[in-house]
Amino acid sequence: MDSNAIIEAQRSLRQRIDDHRKYDALTGASDLAAHLLLYLDDARHCWQLTLQWLRQRVDADRVDGGFTRQYGADAVYQPEVEALRGDLPIVSSVGVAIDASAPAVRAVLDSRQPVLYGSITEDRRFSDPLRQQLLALDTKAKLAVALHDDRGAIALICCDWTKERKRWQATQCEQIGHFANDVLSPIFNTARQLDKSSIALVAPAPVRLTAAELRVARLVVQGLSYKEIARQLDRSFSTVDHSLRSIRDKLGARSTARMMGMLGELLRKHYS
Repeated sequence: MDSNAIIEAQRSLRQRIDDHRKYDALTGASDLAAHLLLYLDDARHCWQLTLQWLRQRVDADRVDGGFTRQYGADAVYQPEVEALRGDLPIVSSVGVAIDASAPAVRAVLDSRQPVLYGSITEDRRFSDPLRQQLLALDTKAKLAVALHDDRGAIALICCDWTKERKRWQATQCEQIGHFANDVLSPIFNTARQLDKSSIALVAPAPVRLTAAELRVARLVVQGLSYKEIARQLDRSFSTVDHSLRSIRDKLGARSTARMMGMLGELLRKHYS
């Protein structure tokens, strides 16, 4: 990616969201915005920073996020990154395909404010298949917010709890909605465009992975650690590390975060 293009994008966004300091009631919002501008060309790292920050702000058990495909027969939301509460065992949602045409999901995509679901079990906006899918992911309550560009929703962020919630902090939810619209939406729209350009420049032709590398790749994009991958595949840590080094070299990725972002794109396009 041309560094001049990144600098220009950072300058443009900085001017656009210069008043993000008004969201200081959301602890750390200003610092988050500043850090996201530094990593504009690495969408995955932007996701990681945002989801970790938001999980702490709303005290959620899991927060996941990802770009959406919301038109046509393949309308889907598939979480790319997540932040989990460290002291609670909870199922990973990364890679799970959620039907983006379902009414409960469309309600979020079509809204400019967070949508609250205090009880997945009781809320009639959920179809039975979607309800069962969420319950299988340990989700009992949800706060979801969409990120938009000029044409519509481009991404979703979902905050999940393993227990039903009867009360919400209305002021905090409203602040999160404004922050998502005014700050996160333009940043992630730009990050998506820059990241796609970077992937196109670095890997113009499909990267060919061996069968062993493909097994490792599919687990790493789900968020598993090297040790977890080694245990699941019954391989040594050094074998997994060697496979990931080989994958990174094939992709031309300069960081682990970049490799994971490129892997997600590669798997969706060529190995789904």
